[in-house]
Amino acid sequence: MIAMAIVGLVMLAGLAVRSDWFTATYLLDRALIIVACVISMAALAGALSAILLLVALALLLGFGTRLLIAVVAFLLGFAIRRPPER
Repeated sequence: MIAMAIVGLVMLAGLAVRSDWFTATYLLDRALIIVACVISMAALAGALSAILLLVALALLLGFGTRLLIAVVAFLLGFAIRRPPER
């Protein structure tokens, strides 16, 4: 993912210098600029997906832990407060 972003950035930087900061481009330069932008966008999408996945995992882990603590506390409280058998 990071390598893709670096490749896209290097391609865009090289093409910017070659095409006079994107003002005078040939057909090949335009095609390479599009490819570099697609590579950069794919890297950005991958990074955002990874970040969102980690956030979702942290939220699920937090909610799961709270639920487990509540269930254990309920079960322990029920076991402790059970009236004696007659």
